Amino acid sequence: LLIILAIHSDSQLQTPMYFFLSFLSFIDICFTTTIVPRMLVNFLSHKTISYAGCLTQMYFIYALGNTDSWLLVVMAFDRYVAICDPFHYVTIMSHHRCVLLVAFSCSLPHFHSLLHTLLLNQVTFCDSNIIHHFLCDFSPLVKLSCSSTFVNEIPVSTYTVRDHMATIVYTVLTSTLNPFIYSLRNKDLKQGLRKLLVRRKP
Repeated sequence: LLIILAIHSDSQLQTPMYFFLSFLSFIDICFTTTIVPRMLVNFLSHKTISYAGCLTQMYFIYALGNTDSWLLVVMAFDRYVAICDPFHYVTIMSHHRCVLLVAFSCSLPHFHSLLHTLLLNQVTFCDSNIIHHFLCDFSPLVKLSCSSTFVNEIPVSTYTVRDHMATIVYTVLTSTLNPFIYSLRNKDLKQGLRKLLVRRKP
């Protein structure tokens, strides 16, 4: 959140790179918020979730997780243009084009996730209603199915995880640390954060 505030409050950080970084930070906040509260509830007390709630959580996990990946691709393209074609960088990475790239990075994963969730909603479950996982993911849900899941497995993204520890590292730590990793050695952003913190001191 500090990174987003620093970028939007400092005129020197109003560039495509920081524009994308602020969106990456926002998506990572949303992604972590989708998982961590429910995970803590499961660990501490109430270990049940409704079917609708499960599908909703899975929808946002896939949508936000894939949005994160697409934003990283866009950021890589931005750096490629800055390094390989610096004289035309401002023209190529105009504000209008940056907005379109962010819109594409958000809309395509949400469409994919919606399709994936709707297909899973057509599956018949007839055995146990217990999944051995602390979040609603495709793999543990499909194991409970007693109907064909061939169509459902076609649009599966790379965000299906099997190991609990790997899930924690991937969903919580990676999303939390992503913005800091990309800005750790960035002098301009560090300066922007200092300005923001000094400005907010009484």
